[in-house]
Amino acid sequence: MVSKRYGFVLSALILVALAGCTPADGPVAAADTGAPEPEPEPSSSQDVDLAGLTLTVADLPTGGWTLDPATSDAESAETSTDKTAGETCGLDFTSLFPPDTAENDHGSTFSRTDLNQRFITAVVFVNDAEQLTSELSTELDSCTGPHTSTSNGKDTRVEIDELVGGDQAIEGDTKSCRQYEMAIGYTSMSGSFCFIADGDLITTTMTTGPSMSTVQPDEFVQLTNAATQKAFAAR
Repeated sequence: MVSKRYGFVLSALILVALAGCTPADGPVAAADTGAPEPEPEPSSSQDVDLAGLTLTVADLPTGGWTLDPATSDAESAETSTDKTAGETCGLDFTSLFPPDTAENDHGSTFSRTDLNQRFITAVVFVNDAEQLTSELSTELDSCTGPHTSTSNGKDTRVEIDELVGGDQAIEGDTKSCRQYEMAIGYTSMSGSFCFIADGDLITTTMTTGPSMSTVQPDEFVQLTNAATQKAFAAR
């Protein structure tokens, strides 16, 4: 499972070698002060079972994928993180999301160990989801060349392009989908990613793999459409 704090920052998943961890606990009940509790706002994240909107192994339309085992954050050694925010062209989308977004997402990572491929998907509750996704698309349009930076002490190079064949086969009216090539130190990988918005929900999908063994575009379309169909089915 993907930790909540990594569900929407897809680059973080790559830079920590896609290490999985259990989602944080649900909302804590408010203390009884004797005063009536305020009515929750319509479409509140508390009304949405995000875990129930995320793909399981049984939902995947293609074969060979295994859900990565969950590990507890507490069981992992504490590691420092970069203190400077990354950039969209470096696959760091943190700055586009509200600070409290990490409390309202749920995701999973699936692996094909023999091919060293991973498929990451998450559902994110956020106000103005469609506007945010449109803003992300505008930001990505500016990524016209290789983006270089240093992340976690390693030189990183990212190049983002339009999806092969375009994104017409990916369902959804408001979406931002691209393919990428990334080199972290001496490790190279490639894949595709997509953000699709509907109302106050964003479904994210991403594939990673060695440049010679990447998930093919047609399979990425199938995986992404399966994710959106499940997440948006009740909307």
